[in-house]
Amino acid sequence: MLSLLYLLVYLLAGVFAVRCLLPRMRVIARVWVGMTLGILLMMWLPALFAFFVDFSVLGHMLSLIPLCVITAGAYFLRDKAPARGFEQEDRQLLILLGMIALPLTVLGGYLQYTHCLRNVQGNLH
Repeated sequence: MLSLLYLLVYLLAGVFAVRCLLPRMRVIARVWVGMTLGILLMMWLPALFAFFVDFSVLGHMLSLIPLCVITAGAYFLRDKAPARGFEQEDRQLLILLGMIALPLTVLGGYLQYTHCLRNVQGNLH
């Protein structure tokens, strides 16, 4: 449960940073780029602290400090323009994403589950 909260913090920080820096971008694209930024930050920031304190809970918690600095920097350097709202084209794109990305996500999750080594009755399958 704590790991999901940790992931959510990084994803929301990425979405917030992109919202501050690129308000004229379409809503769907902003969320997509923001989540990508959040995942990228979640891969790199704990790795930087792992050199000093190993991949531990402490290292992961310390990585939240530069995340806060990056998020605050994005807020203070934000574009003052109002954010672009949700439009009709965005609704169509959201439906298209739901038709394509959602089934592929389910398929990817199933393939991850069935194609990873699993311990079944003492044997790795």
